Amino acid sequence: LPYERIAPFLTETAPVDIKALEKAPYLLGPVNAEQLIMGVGDRVYIRGTDAPAGTSFQVVGNQGVALKNPDTGKPLGNQVEVLGMIRLIQSGDPAEAVITQSRQEMRAENRLLPAPEALITPDLLPRAPGQPISGRILLLSNAISQTGQYQSVTLGLGSREGLEIGHVLTIYRSGIRIPDPVRGGKVDLPEEAIGEVLVFRVF
Repeated sequence: LPYERIAPFLTETAPVDIKALEKAPYLLGPVNAEQLIMGVGDRVYIRGTDAPAGTSFQVVGNQGVALKNPDTGKPLGNQVEVLGMIRLIQSGDPAEAVITQSRQEMRAENRLLPAPEALITPDLLPRAPGQPISGRILLLSNAISQTGQYQSVTLGLGSREGLEIGHVLTIYRSGIRIPDPVRGGKVDLPEEAIGEVLVFRVF
């Protein structure tokens, strides 16, 4: 699978520790105090970091989504939406930065996370896992109840279950329960394969 197909999804969301997020650096506001909307190329002030000029950060939403195993209720971590990227151009308190990428509107108080290291993974070679792996889809990105081709999802699986980058899993939809008009009672219909997912990031 060509790298450019998955590149946009690599910075859609980010795993986060909520307590650490509350102490993370944040956007103070635009350099131009009269500016209402911040976008690519705009300069902004930030606080809470002593990082040197040239350092990049992800700008993320302040409200993380708690992920839990739907079967056991066990917490799996938290996830935040990445709004864009900034790069420091002058350190200090406040420091000055420029917005280098914008996916959604940014505002004062948005928190900053260190930018992930650039992936050097070549084009992915899809393959089946070496052992049976079963789990659930926890979260749909940019969707409410259904997803489609080239949209990303968050799985309740990770390296602990043996999942690796490049693994392909089949998505099954649970069968519905319908009435039996002859024998009476209810009948559970079988699961139905409705798609596949390619794993491009594992935690």
